Amino acid sequence: LCIVVGIALGYALPGLFRAIASAEVARVNLVVAVLIWLMIIPMLLKIDLGALGSVRRHWKGVGVTLFINWAVKPFSMALLGTVFLGWLFRPLLPAADISSYIAGLILLAAAPCTAMVFVWSLLISVALYSVVPVIVAQLVRRALLSAGGQPTLDRMLARLGPVSLMALLTTLVLLFGFQGEAIIAHPLVIALIAVPILIQVYFNAGLAYWLSHRFGVAWCVAAPAAL
Repeated sequence: LCIVVGIALGYALPGLFRAIASAEVARVNLVVAVLIWLMIIPMLLKIDLGALGSVRRHWKGVGVTLFINWAVKPFSMALLGTVFLGWLFRPLLPAADISSYIAGLILLAAAPCTAMVFVWSLLISVALYSVVPVIVAQLVRRALLSAGGQPTLDRMLARLGPVSLMALLTTLVLLFGFQGEAIIAHPLVIALIAVPILIQVYFNAGLAYWLSHRFGVAWCVAAPAAL
């Protein structure tokens, strides 16, 4: 639904989305930055860094996740992109853009989520979207626990949950709205690019869950690993 809404609004209100896209500092979009902070800081508040020592008990699950994310995703997408865009669909795509499409697919595969594609574009983005939110979230978490313990933290998480969800949905609307005109103008190209993406999503999820099952990873770790 967010994809459809974003495309429709981007096509109907191109001037608005161009204005939002132009709100940048050091090539970082300020609106997207705020939304991503609102999206991930509530999630990071749930993380207890003091419990990191217990991660070694789930080393198999961590290993599966790292293997899928860094040893499988980028390379499987490179293969699928080359096979589908560089070979099977080549006659249907602009020849000058094929290499860029494949590069974009690899970048998408290497990013944890669609919104975080922006993160890997600049080193400053890594600090802005990853390092700083972790620090802010841990400072807020400690303050809340000091003020009223776990119940206070739980109440804050309950309040911020809808905010995080709305920020995620709004980010998706913006990302697709920025490209609304281009998507409407090139529906066949978008549909063809979606084919390797869809195949890779199911392949990676299936492989991660199979590996987790094969190595006896607990379901509470195996399910996130498959995402």
